[in-house]
Amino acid sequence: MASAETAGLLNNQREIVRQLADFPENIWADRIASFTLDKQGYEMYAKEIEMLKEEVMSMLLETEKPMMEKFHLIDKIERLGISHHFEDKIEQQLQELFYTYPNFQEHPECDLLTAALQFRLFRQHGFNISCGILDQFIDDNGKFKESLCEDIRGLLSLYEAAHIRTNGDKILEEALAFTTTHLTLGVPHLGSTPAKQVKHALEQPLHKGIP
Repeated sequence: MASAETAGLLNNQREIVRQLADFPENIWADRIASFTLDKQGYEMYAKEIEMLKEEVMSMLLETEKPMMEKFHLIDKIERLGISHHFEDKIEQQLQELFYTYPNFQEHPECDLLTAALQFRLFRQHGFNISCGILDQFIDDNGKFKESLCEDIRGLLSLYEAAHIRTNGDKILEEALAFTTTHLTLGVPHLGSTPAKQVKHALEQPLHKGIP
């Protein structure tokens, strides 16, 4: 009886056939195996990067650069995702601007685009800036001036600034509704590039994206 049971178990084991996985050939094997670092090329690119960093640094520290240009330069550096190379200098520049020009709204070149940009940059970097910088764009009824509707770049800047609001920033709540409405209505009348910028901002504002 025992031998019969043993024979049965052996037969069952023979019937179990395990399939081997048929993995496709690794198309990267040869390429990775033959990779060699071009040291000369690496050094050339590293040197070029350092030269570009020095060039941007000199632009940041340029003392003759107008205040408005400095704000726009910092914004461009952050939008390019390279601000980590210049964190200390950007903080230094913003601190100097914040304490040197306390009344930004009185500057003759302070249009909606620049005023909203200043507000956003200062708020993003932890400066306690008041929403009062936007008062000049409010009419007697406490609403944003309808004349701003044609300033698409200014509306876009204000829209981005509105996302840096905190509790109690009623003017920024109104700014978000105002800009969202008029940017949406304006898209069909814009050129290709501005329309893409506005659509992208409406889908994902800077504050909700990644550097």
